[in-house]
Amino acid sequence: MAHRLQGSGLASGPGMALMVGLGAWSADQMWFLLSRLAPDRGVVQRLRVKAAASRAAGFVQRHQILLALSYRFVPGLRIVGPILLAQTGLRWPVFLAINTVVAAVWASLFTALGYHFGLAAEHVLGHLHPRHWTWLLVAVAVVGLAGHLVFSRRSAQKPPDQA
Repeated sequence: MAHRLQGSGLASGPGMALMVGLGAWSADQMWFLLSRLAPDRGVVQRLRVKAAASRAAGFVQRHQILLALSYRFVPGLRIVGPILLAQTGLRWPVFLAINTVVAAVWASLFTALGYHFGLAAEHVLGHLHPRHWTWLLVAVAVVGLAGHLVFSRRSAQKPPDQA
């Protein structure tokens, strides 16, 4: 998509990276501050309890800065990372500074990879007949649905303390 937006002139590479970075940065700030300012309300409370019960809680307490630098790049920690960090007592100005740098690096990397993978995908898939596009989309939908069913059944079979 980045390749298409840039190729059509709707957005530039740096402009897209800026948009992605600001979105990611503001979401991180929101989760951190909500966890700090309204820890016992709604979704934040559920996420805090889940995060505190995770195996990562002890590691986070000992390695706050390492987590602040890396949670965005670790699958599964994208939303829980700022919530865990807010629980550790990490000062907000420190989180703000680290998150600003990391969000900028992540957004630049994410946008560049999206652009280049888009070029590669267009090169491979660009000459498909419309009928083949339909079959490709059906195959992706079937694989996605099968994956969802498998993972939802696995999580339903786990005891409540492991879910």
